[in-house]
Amino acid sequence: MLFLIAGQVSVFFSRSVSPPYEGLGDVKLDSVIVSYIGSATSTIDMTIYSLFHLDGEEPVATYIVDALKSAKDRGVRIRIIAENEKGQSSSASFPFLQELVNYGIPVLFDGNADIGYECDYNYGDLMHNKFIVIDGHIVITGSTNFSYEATRSQANNLVVIDNEDVASIFTQEFEEMWGGSGDLPDIYSCRFQDYKSDNTSHVVRIQNGVVDSILIFFSPTDGLKYRVLDMIDYASQEIDLNLNVFTRCEYSDAMWPKHDMVNAVVDYGTWSMEPVKSMRGISSSCSVSSWSPPADIYYGEVYIHHKYAIFDRYAVLTGSMNWSRAGYDYNDENTVIIFSSRIADIYLHEFKARFEEAGGTIGMNEQVPATRSVKGIFDITGRTVNPDKRGILVKDGRKVVGW
Repeated sequence: MLFLIAGQVSVFFSRSVSPPYEGLGDVKLDSVIVSYIGSATSTIDMTIYSLFHLDGEEPVATYIVDALKSAKDRGVRIRIIAENEKGQSSSASFPFLQELVNYGIPVLFDGNADIGYECDYNYGDLMHNKFIVIDGHIVITGSTNFSYEATRSQANNLVVIDNEDVASIFTQEFEEMWGGSGDLPDIYSCRFQDYKSDNTSHVVRIQNGVVDSILIFFSPTDGLKYRVLDMIDYASQEIDLNLNVFTRCEYSDAMWPKHDMVNAVVDYGTWSMEPVKSMRGISSSCSVSSWSPPADIYYGEVYIHHKYAIFDRYAVLTGSMNWSRAGYDYNDENTVIIFSSRIADIYLHEFKARFEEAGGTIGMNEQVPATRSVKGIFDITGRTVNPDKRGILVKDGRKVVGW
């Protein structure tokens, strides 16, 4: 099942996708994860927010655990970082993480746990990442946790990027949390949440005819709130949102001047949050209290766990970060922004399926301009525009992107 559908980037969805990309939807995402783990020949670095299945469900977590154990038996070096709540005996993830620890696979938790290694350099927030780096060149990220519901029934996405520069950036972030490059974690040098610093590169230029560039950011150090606001500011034709959590009025207020460009699907659990109420035309506490006319916004017919946005059918923002303050200010998270009309088109067809399921309609035949420029942020090669002497982009008097 190992294949790349667009240059160096593959995309998979757990729910249906509209033609012509049906084969990328209704995918058992755990099988993608297991396949890539099975391909590893030297190293696997893995971050886990949750890893479990319940009695009566297909044993998705066992498939992943067995794949990791087989990789260890092949001589692959495996390092795992996990959310500490899942390392406590009351968690459904505990027995599966315990099995890995008992098999000799080191697991570092971002706080108190009943197994494995513990890092005290944290602020008690979530290690919400769910990315994997394989053999120094493959990165798997997206919204998907490693559970039965996440991989089989919720609406989730996985993006697989085969690129050494991207993998190097994710490895640097992993090793900042791990405390170094060793086989075992360094509990004195490990860092989580605001103990970390913004110390990775953020731009990878690919330009292979399909993907122009990829931006990579991590919470809470890299100013992800402003990255999202920059992308909203950039959009000139269309913004499509598919979100699990949407709680910040800054985002809805920023989109209001472009209200006629916005299409959105959110999970029902966030339907009554303030920015969603505002976009629905219901009085809220946001600065733009209620949109008039309201946005084309619906709640999903299935559990929406995505955290992606498509801008002008060219840039896709995805990863583990919810559109909440915890997502950008507190938790350990990752976000990638992929500049590619082809990848955006694939995501748009998944969005269309969820949007129409929920009762909306979206046209798919609009002409996509051949070239794009990201207004005031970077051009399509990923170069910054008007950087100051320190290489930090200054926009409207503020530092926007600190790479």
